[in-house]
Amino acid sequence: MDSYKQILAENVHQLATQKGIGKTEACVKSGAGRSFISNMIGKDQDPSFDKVLNLAEYFNVSIDYLVGRSEKSSGELSSIDEELKYLLDLYQKLHEDDKIRIITKMETIIEDYPENKESVS
Repeated sequence: MDSYKQILAENVHQLATQKGIGKTEACVKSGAGRSFISNMIGKDQDPSFDKVLNLAEYFNVSIDYLVGRSEKSSGELSSIDEELKYLLDLYQKLHEDDKIRIITKMETIIEDYPENKESVS
């Protein structure tokens, strides 16, 4: 068996445990299928990209994380990503003049921030 398959199976188990469910249930709920792990490990079948993608989306992690190519899951950044997405959505609705005013104001706030004053002194 390829090592990525073992890592994938272990990560699915770990992420399912974090959700409070079993790995089989997670595979079913994600759309990967009830026999995803057993086919991959027991029958040494290569997992399809679609099924791995389904699992990644279900667990809110990257495919790289699932197969052991990255130590950070995208889920660790999801709250930041959501905040940035919200701010970007608001920004995109603004008129160009308002965008310039907001950027100028943000730059002023950052320059006046106490931590920045201490590092300059």
